[in-house]
Amino acid sequence: MTKKKFIFIGLLVLIYSVYFNSLKSPLCFDAWTIILNNPYIRDWTYFSKLFTKDYFYYFSDISYRPVTSFSYFIDYTFSEYNPVGWHIFTLFTHYLVVILIYLVISKITENNFIALFTSVIFAIHPVNNEVINEPSSREDIQVLALMLFSFYCYIKYREKTVSYSAIDKNTLSNRWLYLSLLSYFFALFTKESALMLPFILFLCEHTFNKFGELNGLKKGLSNSIPRNIYNYIKTYIPFFLLIIFYFYITTFVIYSPAALVSGKIGRGAFYPGGNIFVALSTTIETIVFYYFPKLVYPVSLSPGAGYDITDFGVRFYISVIVLIFIFVLIIFIKNKQKIIFFGLIYFFLNLIPVANIIPIGATSSERYLYIPSVGFFLIFGTIMNNIFFVKREKLENKFRITGVFLCAILFIVYVHRTLIRNSYWNNPEKLCLQVLKVTPDDYIGYKNAGDYYFYSKEYDKALIYYKKSQDMLKIKIKSLDYYDANYHDWYPSLIYRTGLVYWSKREEETAIKYFGYFTRYATKRLKVKNYRVYFYLGDYYFRKGDLDKSMSYFQEALKIVPGCSYSLQNLGLIEMMKKNFDLSLYHLNKAITLNKKIFEAYNNIAIIYLARGDYARAMYMLNTAIKFNSKAADVYYNLALLNKILGNKNRAEDIMETYFKLTGFKSPEIFSGDSIINRSEYSKLVDKILTRPKGIFASVSG
Repeated sequence: MTKKKFIFIGLLVLIYSVYFNSLKSPLCFDAWTIILNNPYIRDWTYFSKLFTKDYFYYFSDISYRPVTSFSYFIDYTFSEYNPVGWHIFTLFTHYLVVILIYLVISKITENNFIALFTSVIFAIHPVNNEVINEPSSREDIQVLALMLFSFYCYIKYREKTVSYSAIDKNTLSNRWLYLSLLSYFFALFTKESALMLPFILFLCEHTFNKFGELNGLKKGLSNSIPRNIYNYIKTYIPFFLLIIFYFYITTFVIYSPAALVSGKIGRGAFYPGGNIFVALSTTIETIVFYYFPKLVYPVSLSPGAGYDITDFGVRFYISVIVLIFIFVLIIFIKNKQKIIFFGLIYFFLNLIPVANIIPIGATSSERYLYIPSVGFFLIFGTIMNNIFFVKREKLENKFRITGVFLCAILFIVYVHRTLIRNSYWNNPEKLCLQVLKVTPDDYIGYKNAGDYYFYSKEYDKALIYYKKSQDMLKIKIKSLDYYDANYHDWYPSLIYRTGLVYWSKREEETAIKYFGYFTRYATKRLKVKNYRVYFYLGDYYFRKGDLDKSMSYFQEALKIVPGCSYSLQNLGLIEMMKKNFDLSLYHLNKAITLNKKIFEAYNNIAIIYLARGDYARAMYMLNTAIKFNSKAADVYYNLALLNKILGNKNRAEDIMETYFKLTGFKSPEIFSGDSIINRSEYSKLVDKILTRPKGIFASVSG
C-alpha cells in the first residue's frame, strides 16, 4: 500500500469515527422546508424546473443553486426520507473535501506534514459541525469540493505545461485545464462563494511562483514582463468568462424573484443594520470577536445564532486595530513566510462573499467558516511544522515536546466537542433548546423551536415558541434607532407560520386572520417566498361556497407563480363547478401540460366529459388519473358511475368495492340493482359531482 493510499484510508476512518453518531440524526431546521416539505424532489418530472425561472418556487431557495438542488433528487431517489442516506451523502462529500485539501496543499507547499495536519484539523473541527449535520446546508461542502478539484486540476495543468509558449498550443496538458474549467462551472452554480477561485489561483502563483519555474520563467521569459502578463491574462480569461456567464444567467435569465421585487441584486436581501456602512462595520467586529474565537476555541457553538449589529463601541475599535495589525503583518511576511501569507489572504478572500458587500441579510453564521477555515488551519499547520521540524539550537526538543502536547490537547478537545455537537443534532428538540440557552434573546432560535414542534405536530408548543419569537422580535425592532428591513420582513413571516399552526389545528377562522394580516403587511419579497398562503385562503373560501373570492386568491397565486400547475388545477375546478366548461378545460389542460402527473386535473376533465356525454374521453381520463394515483377514491367513484352508465354492472360494483376500501363509505344505492340509469337520474348525479368540493390543493408545497 502506497503512503498516499494509507493517508486516504486513515482520513476516512478518522471522519467516520468522529461523525458515526450523527448518521441517524433526523432532518431538521432548513431541511424541514427545503427537503421534507418539498414534493418536487420526489419526482424527476420536475428536474427540468432546475433550469427555468420557476426554480425558486419549486425548490424553496432564494439563490440560484441548481447543482445542490439536483443532489436532492439523487438523495431522495436512493434514500427517500431516511436520514442515514442523506447524512452518508453529505459526509462522503466532506471526505472528498478533506482529501482534496491534502492533495492541493501538498502540491503548493511540497510539505506533506502541513497538508496532512491541515486536512486532519479541518476534518474534525467542531465549527464545521453544522454544515455536515444539516444536509440542507450541503452547498458549502459541495462548492468547496468543486473549487478544490478545479484548483487541483489547474495545478496539474500548470505542471504539465513545459513553457508559457506551450499555452498557445494544443497539448495533452489542456485536458487538465478543461477539467478545471468544467469543475469551476459547476461550482459557480452550486454557491456564489466559487467567485473567489480565480483570485485564489492567482494568489497561489504569485505567492509560490513554482509554476513560473516549471513553465520556463527562468529561461529568459522572466525579463519579458508584458509577455508574462499576457500569458497570465490568457490563462485566466476562461475563468472570468465563466463568471460573466454566471452573472448573465442569474441577473437576466434565471434571476431571484426576491431580488426583482425588492429592487436588490443577488439574493434580494437587505443590509444588516440598514446600510452598507453598518453592515461592513459589523463584519469587521464579527471577524475578531465571532469567527476567530470559534476557530481557536470552539466552545459556544450555536447554529443560526449570528453576531449582533455593532454599536461602534470598544469591541469595534479593538477589531479595527487587530485587523490593521494583521494586514501590516501580511505585508511583512510575504517573502519570509509564504505559506502563512497565502493562508491569511485565502481566509480573508473567502470571507468576502459573506461580508455583506452585496447584502445577504445576515451578519454571520458558523457555516460561513467552512470555506475560509482552510486558510486558518493551513496557518496552524505551518506553525506546527515550524515547531516540529525547523532546527533550533538548545530549544529544539522543548519545542517538539510542546508541539506534541499542544497537538494532542487540541485533537482531543476538537474530537470531543464534535461528538458532543453530534449528539445535539440527534435530538432536534434538545438542539433548539440549547441554542436558546446560548442566545436567549434570539428570535430566530424561538422560530426554529416553533418549527420543530410544528413539524412534530405538537401545535400548542409551536404556538408558544412562535409567539415568543414575535415578542422577542418586537423588542428588537423597538430597540433600534433605524429602520432594518430584515427585522420588519421577519415579523409577517412569523405571523404566517402562526397561521399555519392554527390551520393545522383546524382552527381555520383564527388561521385566516393571520393569513389576512400576512397578505396585507408582508413585502412583495415575502409574498413571493410564501405564496402558498393564497392556497390556504382559496381553499377556505372554496369550502365556504364563495367561489369568486376563492378564485381571486388562486389567481393571485398564479400571478406570483405563472407556471404553477396546482393554481391552474384549482382555477379549472372552480370554473367547472360554475359550469364554465370551456374555460375550465383551458386551465386543466394547461395544468396537465405543466405537470403530467397531476391526477386531479385528469379526474376533473373526465367529469366535464361525463357532463357532456363524451364517455370515451371520460373513461380515458379516469384511467389515466388512476395510473398516476391508484389510491384516489374520487376517481374510483366517478369511474364506477361511468361503468354503471355504460351498463357494466359487475365492473361498476368491483370499482365501488375499491372505493369502499379506500374510504370506508358504503356504496350509494344508485350502484345497486340491474337497472340502467335514466337521463334524469344521470343529470342529478353529474350535478352532484360538479358541486362536490374535491380536488383543491390547499397545503401543497410548491
